[in-house]
Amino acid sequence: MTNKDELVTIAVDVMGGDYAPTETVAGAVEAASAGDVQVLLVGEEDIVRSELDKHDIKGLPIAIIPSEGIILENDHPA
Repeated sequence: MTNKDELVTIAVDVMGGDYAPTETVAGAVEAASAGDVQVLLVGEEDIVRSELDKHDIKGLPIAIIPSEGIILENDHPA
């Protein structure tokens, strides 16, 4: 694994997309395991934490950034 100062930080909206949040969290864990990225998971904290509990993330550079709700596909953009 590289030095934490050398990691590229990426933020992932884990609440959107097909099969979210299960597949987006799994992909983020896989990316963090590769050793060159720090992953910020953005979404409903309880849901994201529940998905993370399914993975061994000890020592991985992963953090949760709580969101303030979910925008659904039928919500008005403003």
